[in-house]
Amino acid sequence: MRSFRFQLYLTSWITCLLFTQTIVAQKKLAEIKYNEVINLINHYEHNSLYNFKSHPTNRLNNQGINGFILDLQLSKDSNKIEVLHQNKKWITDFATVCDSLATYCQQDTLHVLSIFFNYHFDPKLLVHFLKSHPIHQHIWQGDFNAQWPTMAHLISNNKQIICFAYTGKNSPSPFIHYLWDYAANPCDSKEIEPKLNGEFCHGNIQNKLLYLTSYQTFAHDPPSQSRQTWIDTNQDPFFISHALNSWKNTGKVINFIVYDDKQKNYKGLKGHLLSQRSISGTISYNRQAIDKVFWQGDFNAVTYGEYNFPATLNEVVKLRPECPGFKFVPEEIHIEGITKDVTQNFIAIPLTLNHSIRAYYPFDSNIKDEGPHQFELENKGCKIVHDGQRNNVIELDGKSYITIAKANDLGISDSDFTVSAWIKLARNNEADQRDFSILGTQENYYRGGLHLQSRDNRPYFGFFSNDLWGNTKFIPGKWYHVVWRYTKYTQEQAIFVDGKEDVSSLNHPPFVSNSHIYIGRSISQDNLFEGRIDNLLIWNRALGKEEIWHLSQDISDIQEDSIVHFIMRNKYWMGAFIFLLVTLILFTRKSKTTPTDKVIENIDLKQKAPKKNAIKLFGDFQILDKNGEDITHCFTPRLKQIFIYLLIYSKEEPHGISSDEFIQMIWPNFDRKKAINNRGVSLSKLRNILEAMDKIYISNHHERWKLEITSNVYCDYYECLEKLDSNLFNNRENLHIFLSTVQRGAYLQDCQESTFDEIKGKFSNKVIDVLTRLMFDFDMSQHPEIIVKIANRILKTDDLNEDAIKYKIKALLVLRQNNEARFLFKSYQQRYQKIYNQELPISYEDLIR
Repeated sequence: MRSFRFQLYLTSWITCLLFTQTIVAQKKLAEIKYNEVINLINHYEHNSLYNFKSHPTNRLNNQGINGFILDLQLSKDSNKIEVLHQNKKWITDFATVCDSLATYCQQDTLHVLSIFFNYHFDPKLLVHFLKSHPIHQHIWQGDFNAQWPTMAHLISNNKQIICFAYTGKNSPSPFIHYLWDYAANPCDSKEIEPKLNGEFCHGNIQNKLLYLTSYQTFAHDPPSQSRQTWIDTNQDPFFISHALNSWKNTGKVINFIVYDDKQKNYKGLKGHLLSQRSISGTISYNRQAIDKVFWQGDFNAVTYGEYNFPATLNEVVKLRPECPGFKFVPEEIHIEGITKDVTQNFIAIPLTLNHSIRAYYPFDSNIKDEGPHQFELENKGCKIVHDGQRNNVIELDGKSYITIAKANDLGISDSDFTVSAWIKLARNNEADQRDFSILGTQENYYRGGLHLQSRDNRPYFGFFSNDLWGNTKFIPGKWYHVVWRYTKYTQEQAIFVDGKEDVSSLNHPPFVSNSHIYIGRSISQDNLFEGRIDNLLIWNRALGKEEIWHLSQDISDIQEDSIVHFIMRNKYWMGAFIFLLVTLILFTRKSKTTPTDKVIENIDLKQKAPKKNAIKLFGDFQILDKNGEDITHCFTPRLKQIFIYLLIYSKEEPHGISSDEFIQMIWPNFDRKKAINNRGVSLSKLRNILEAMDKIYISNHHERWKLEITSNVYCDYYECLEKLDSNLFNNRENLHIFLSTVQRGAYLQDCQESTFDEIKGKFSNKVIDVLTRLMFDFDMSQHPEIIVKIANRILKTDDLNEDAIKYKIKALLVLRQNNEARFLFKSYQQRYQKIYNQELPISYEDLIR
């Protein structure tokens, strides 16, 4: 009897514990999104079909499996779809597999499965089959780009299956997602510390999900335990280390671990990964994530601008982001004693083209280094000639060259560097197999023989037996802008032609030498250049792609520095001229203004928007009907979202928004029938509200939706778009309208839906750019009040805008509001410290200079 009571008590206790764990699990599911879950993916053939049908929940949960790979083919008569097993010895009817998956969904209401289809037939056949099978009611359909669904949402709506396909990029169905639009797959590596350098076999660095396949055919087994069912990670940490290093090297949380060895179970590995803390954040420029970031410090990784790194409890971590063309705030961070997940954001600030420039040869009127160091050179027969397209350039005849500084002085030995030049070949250099060198050394040993040249009429980048050949075919007599860029961190050689990347390659050890560098000559005496060269520049850093594009368009600001150097070299002769020039400016200042001064003088920033029949998206959302009544309260959050979406994208898409785009944007997690029903009800309500306006129509033509607004209706957003397309700074009336409109507040100020994040950031940046330029143009001594107002408007959108803070403080000082100026700086300092976890790198005194 005692034994029976004890068993009854134990059973009750276990039941209670399991119930409690279920509640806790459900609470966690309410917060966890699908892209935050680690999934173990197995080939379907490695699970007995009979056992899976009989005991699906127990079998999957015991092994920790979250999904399957299904290799599909059409039957010989093309009447049905079959599951092909890897050994190809037997097949299974796809309908049978779907039956077993549907059984799983009915029996297990706490788990979600990811299914990966591999097929090479018409995807419409697969879509048609799934729609006709009962499993369809369990498949989630929606747009991952709009929002990742939470696990709780998937489970509560019985959408327990997520479908991906390895092929069929343009899927005809919203429920089969092309995997490589969302996931990145590193190439398989058996190294414990795989070095990926931001390259993937499938997908790209911007994709959010990480899909690991290295565990499918691992030869590595724990000593004497190669046939064990469970991996003992206590005795063999290889798998944990490999997975963590993959996470570290990509900056992406592992979402899918694919394995196909039925003798191993990776459930223990999954538990170790889930126990890790993380450091995550965004590296952004103009509120957009940077395309590619190189990390120094404890994570030698190459990642997208949105990153996530694993961290061990109480670990000390140092992070330092790098990216060609940018510096970062904060520059570097140290995190000590990590006890919880950490968020750390970085702001990217563009470098000027003058930053780290070592030598500059414009060849305008002489052959000299016009850069900041003005290195000595020796000219061997090169001549300045006039070119019909580029004015003065140098001409080399196949015998002439220029000896410039040594590699160490230029800072390009064992370092990042960039060389930019305009080149024009005098003749075809394919026939005699002779290279035309633009820049190089005389040495011809491994890593010491620099040669940037044209070989067989194509750009060439070499360190001697450590080279890269470009793709572009040069046409003799035509000018090309060519950039050779080396990045030491990834050992990348890259060639750009006319502003676009022509070719790039990793794993090239750096150039190391302290020899003289030559223009028009390299390695061999015969590799002398024949043609013309202009604007040759050398940096000891890797330039960013935007900088290279600007150089190719001749819109860089390097010329300004050359003027400064010219004045410095001729300062005594220029003294009298500068004195006379300043005197003349002071004398004429009272009677003469610049075009911009004429436009901006007496600008009135007061709001003058219509008081009826108006739509306002700046500041708080507001609608005034044709009688001047405020009808904003009639818009529920959903109706407001739909109205603003149609309003914005009707302007972006002249032909309207497709029905599929409309549904995926507003009702991404609804099945199609329910979404269409909700759309009909919502649009009916919206049309009733808009009847109070004169006049707005919601049209639907060939399944494309559009909001049509007559000229009687005022919309501040449409007004601003029109003025931004005009020449604001030469038209006082347009500038006045623009300023009085945006002064009301930030664009979509009270819209927090992620639906509008992209358009909101893009348009707000345009407005800030115009306001910043205007703030610069106003005379601080004459218009301090207006500068304060403009700065305030910028800070509504970007409360850490350094230019706005600086100009507002200076304007307050002109207005003798010293205490307010100091309070503003202190407040800015505190916000900066809170967001970046670092002290502001500038003092109040430095800011106001």
